[in-house]
Amino acid sequence: MINVSSNFASVLGQFTSELRSIASGENKDKMLRTMATTQVANMKYRVHNQGVKTDGGAIGTYSTGYLKFRQKPPYNRTDSSNIIFSLTRQMENDLTIISEDPAKGYGIGFNNSFNKEKADWLQYGRAAHTVGEHTRKAKDGKRTKVRSHSKKGTRGFGEVYMPSQQEIQQMRDVAEDFINNLTKKKNA
Repeated sequence: MINVSSNFASVLGQFTSELRSIASGENKDKMLRTMATTQVANMKYRVHNQGVKTDGGAIGTYSTGYLKFRQKPPYNRTDSSNIIFSLTRQMENDLTIISEDPAKGYGIGFNNSFNKEKADWLQYGRAAHTVGEHTRKAKDGKRTKVRSHSKKGTRGFGEVYMPSQQEIQQMRDVAEDFINNLTKKKNA
């Protein structure tokens, strides 16, 4: 008669315990933070260096006049005409991991509410302000009252600060690597 012994039950128990720690324990926070940290770096590069929208298309191109403005001190930006949502680097540096409740996970956003507003204006545009009465100089040199929008509306460039399909896949890959590394450590 042959006797077979195995540590399968023990290994399975450890593996199950590790998977549970990812679902609702300390390792869940570590994995989600790793995913968010990786993603914020990818998104910063895509938006603020490459000038690529969420759908993979270019954000747009700068006009010649604005491009010349960007190249002058103190900005000294490159001569590329690709729109990159970065002039002073304030928005770029403020894009970070946001978490109001780590138990629920992490997101990517801005610490400064004005940078969030700027990002929304750039993505979605801005509606015209209300119609008001203004005075303007007429052709004959006299001042006349006119009614017009105080500021014109602007058209947005489209969705930029959502993860692209490639970035979603990168987050899945990071999670898979995290799980594989965690289970390898316990079973080594």
